[in-house]
Amino acid sequence: NGGSALSAERLNGTVAGATLPVTHQANGSIKYFYNVNENVTGNMPASNNANGIIQISKHPGNYDSQLGFSSNGNIYYRSFNGKDPDTTTAWKQIAFTDSAMPTV
Repeated sequence: NGGSALSAERLNGTVAGATLPVTHQANGSIKYFYNVNENVTGNMPASNNANGIIQISKHPGNYDSQLGFSSNGNIYYRSFNGKDPDTTTAWKQIAFTDSAMPTV
């Protein structure tokens, strides 16, 4: 690795609880939020409070992505390009290849 990246043996999470991560993290960083309450404004669809979000800074400035692991068994994604993460950007559900396909 030719860069000057920080590394860790494991990624220690931060309790999100009743708030979502809505600020840009340090450039080039990855942060994990756990115990994201199901009814918090802007959260992905969820069935209880066992939810986690990984936030990745993709580029210097406000270029973050969030990957959400929901208590409903689904995975969600959203991206923020040139703006701080917020609670109004919609989550997109990631489809699994073994998911049932709708009939037409």
